[in-house]
Amino acid sequence: TWLVLISLHSFVVGICLMFIPTALFEQFGFAAIGERFFPAQGGIFHIIMAAVYLFGSRNPVRFESLILLAIGAKLTALLFLLCYFLLVDQLVVVLLSGVGDGIMGLILWLLWHNWSATQPERNVS
Repeated sequence: TWLVLISLHSFVVGICLMFIPTALFEQFGFAAIGERFFPAQGGIFHIIMAAVYLFGSRNPVRFESLILLAIGAKLTALLFLLCYFLLVDQLVVVLLSGVGDGIMGLILWLLWHNWSATQPERNVS
């Protein structure tokens, strides 16, 4: 399912944030990183979110709240990354990350919305 692919994406991003050499961050346009704490923290966060997405994918009906959390996380990521790109630093990798998160969030929302509309006890507008 899409949520499994999104989980895999988040897991890979998390591992990369934790373990890629600092010189590679500089290749993407970021300032030199002297302390590895914040990339590692971002990596752990991505791995935790990957687990949330994976749990949600196992039984989307039972864990609908995790599906909604995934949609909210992707929307939040989109807003943060676009604001960072527009207001702080125009790094292409930040813009592409925002667009990617936005697309993933839109796909999840469309799938959830279509499923939700088919449920008899729901009134989704």
